[in-house]
Amino acid sequence: KETVSNFASGIQIIVTKPFVVGDYIAINNVEGTVEHVEVLYTSLKTLENHKVTIPNSTLTAGTTTNFSALGVRRATFNFTLRYGSNISKVRDVLMEIAANHPLVLKEPAAYFIINGQEADGIACSMRAYTKPEDFWRVFWDINESISNARATNPDLDIPFNQLDVHICNDSEDKTIKTDSI
Repeated sequence: KETVSNFASGIQIIVTKPFVVGDYIAINNVEGTVEHVEVLYTSLKTLENHKVTIPNSTLTAGTTTNFSALGVRRATFNFTLRYGSNISKVRDVLMEIAANHPLVLKEPAAYFIINGQEADGIACSMRAYTKPEDFWRVFWDINESISNARATNPDLDIPFNQLDVHICNDSEDKTIKTDSI
């Protein structure tokens, strides 16, 4: 029964082409580059250089994400800024990092957004687009560039949770009093 299901699913994949050899896909917590599409199984090569063989019925029964199909992939860089940061300066630094990377596409253009206010700071994202085959290089390079920029730009400081504890020594009350936890 499973062989027939895998065979029928293999034919479906070959005819409809939801992905082809060379595409980067994800299914069921596994992602990698498609190496072989055969009648019964599809093989992926993961970033860790593992070969994963997936029954075709699994691919057609679940949701498969194809990161390569549209020819452009977005890299998202999420971080939190401390309150009081100069947002305009942060935006300029990040847009310069994206503009200077040779593998970041000019169209669609990179952009910076504020996602919201959190207890420890301002949640932000920078999003840059690249070709699917350049995604990981861009992702790693820009993360490194952002980390390096933190050394010279105080507005890119990472806020750390703070806890103030006040211990009162009262002869009548031996309990510990706190302002905030």
